[in-house]
Amino acid sequence: MGLFSSIVGDLIGSTGLASLFVFALIAVSTSSSSISVILAPSTCEFVRVIIGLGDNGDYEGLKQRLLDDLVRGVVEYVFLGEIPEIRAVVVEVPRHRVEWLEGLYFVKYVEEDHRGSLLEEVQWNIEMINATRVWSVFRDIYGDAAYGYHSAIQVAVVDTGIDYTHPDLQGGVVYCIKSMNDTQVYYKGSNLTECYDDVGHGTHVAGVIGARLDGSGIVGVAPRVQLYAVKVATSTGAYDSDVAKGIIEAVKGPDGIPGTADDADVISISMGFYETTITLYNAIKYAYTNGAVLVAATGNNGTSQPDYPARYPEVIAVGAVDSEYKVPDWSNRNPDVVAPGVNIYTTHPGGGYAYASGTSDAVPHVSGVVAIIQALRLSTGMDKLTPGEVESILTSTALDLGSPGYDAYYGYGLVDAYRAVARALDAVTVTITETITIRQTTTYTVIHNVTYISTTTSTETTTTTVPITTTVTETTTPPPVTKTVIQQYTITQTTTTTQALKTTETTTLTKTTSEIYTTTVVASKTPLEEIIVVGAVSTLIGALAVYFLAKK
Repeated sequence: MGLFSSIVGDLIGSTGLASLFVFALIAVSTSSSSISVILAPSTCEFVRVIIGLGDNGDYEGLKQRLLDDLVRGVVEYVFLGEIPEIRAVVVEVPRHRVEWLEGLYFVKYVEEDHRGSLLEEVQWNIEMINATRVWSVFRDIYGDAAYGYHSAIQVAVVDTGIDYTHPDLQGGVVYCIKSMNDTQVYYKGSNLTECYDDVGHGTHVAGVIGARLDGSGIVGVAPRVQLYAVKVATSTGAYDSDVAKGIIEAVKGPDGIPGTADDADVISISMGFYETTITLYNAIKYAYTNGAVLVAATGNNGTSQPDYPARYPEVIAVGAVDSEYKVPDWSNRNPDVVAPGVNIYTTHPGGGYAYASGTSDAVPHVSGVVAIIQALRLSTGMDKLTPGEVESILTSTALDLGSPGYDAYYGYGLVDAYRAVARALDAVTVTITETITIRQTTTYTVIHNVTYISTTTSTETTTTTVPITTTVTETTTPPPVTKTVIQQYTITQTTTTTQALKTTETTTLTKTTSEIYTTTVVASKTPLEEIIVVGAVSTLIGALAVYFLAKK
């Protein structure tokens, strides 16, 4: 399950709450390049909000009170910024906790932090696969790698070419390969006019992968990625030999040598064949052997199996879903994963935009995610993942839809860019702080009778607070874990005396236990041992003994 998802599963599985939580990573310090892990409700929709703090009280004090309350409420949040001059704090929280925030006595207002033109630029399909969450979490740590850029990462779009002059694609297309008419027409070089898209299909695909984040138009999954335009098809289709030639040349890159930095790292194939050929399969195996991740469309015929090359085991087969997570009838069954592929608004030749549907439009979502994974890996100093490792990460982190586990409609589920990236960076050597706070409240009532003589009637309530703090250092390898157990006993006693009659004294003991586990990892991340929360029964007995001895 990956590093921290396994921790959470082990921790809360024994309490019957495993279905309520998943792990999440948030950036907490851009200067120290650290990542913090806290618990969050599963299937949450997150919303960016502005919280206006009340006019009474010190602003810094109220801000700290707000952040403390978020932690005490076991709420995942990302502190995004503040405007102290107008007493405003910007955070990202689960949508279902907004009403709770509004109820805090020191909060004046809570409102959604709306975006202007950028809101239109980011379409529903990009949000659906959590690409925007990858950007917001990792860009401050790793820069443009969070958007898919690294000098040694390229995505080859094997299609009808790309309109490299489109405002949303300018600067993104860096190389051209053309193989047409059974390889009779061949070109490889930097003259992008040779790979201009006069059909539209390839430009649609390229926009979903890498349309630029520039405040206008639309944006792709990896808006800083470098694209290779591999033109192998016309409006009537493509020959096996042209597709095979395009794939091999993309893998070799501009220097013509496989295994170098200019090779295409991702081969995005939004087309399919009903039948397999030795030539096409050999090209697929050539690319796979040389480290290229191959992503292809399952096809749009509603058949029980993907088209080729998606059906090959070396290829990640992608099916389509709509904005309501439903698989359309025409999406071929038995994909590896699914991605948005219905009414996708994307780039069109001539500088325009158009809606497109098909598994062809689902493929580039996955291709963009793979580019981000590999770019971030290289930016952290690690090696790229192998094609098999990439596929394993994508399938194991996908959002499970349909029947539990793998099924013929959704495969392993909807690709999730955020979870896939988090899993891919499990081995990053960074400082990680994990804080898990468990609170338990137990109420004990002790009733005893006392008989004495009195000539007055009175009611008296006294409250005694008994704080007990214990710090224990537990050594594991790695890391050392410090557990601080803070137990506060609040004893409320009410005595009512009525005119020389029996008096009943009721004592209520309320115990609030906060167990805070903090661990710092400064080496490669590895799953931690299971954390089990055990109630401090002996401490409670001791506190009760102290109290009643004092009464006597």
